[in-house]
Amino acid sequence: MYSSPSSIQADQQSFVFGGVANETGWNSIVIAWLIGLLQSQYAFIGFDIVYHVSEEIPNAKKDGPRAANAVILFSGISSWALLVCVLFCIPDPQRLLDTELG
Repeated sequence: MYSSPSSIQADQQSFVFGGVANETGWNSIVIAWLIGLLQSQYAFIGFDIVYHVSEEIPNAKKDGPRAANAVILFSGISSWALLVCVLFCIPDPQRLLDTELG
């Protein structure tokens, strides 16, 4: 079956920005949302490196917290951008779930 690129793009946009898929086995969409939220926490794992190296930077008392806030902000923005790109690259989520590994 052939779909026009505009219809595929519209379907993907509604999936990426408004789709909710509860494939967890739980009956609550809140539980599914919280389980999905766990994936985003991996973007913030490395931000504590600022505290480990802050003793080596000049004016650490002032620049350490600034650097930590900048890393958290950058990690959040870049992980959101990466997630949107990955979701747009999934052409058919159900086809992926129906495989042996899904």
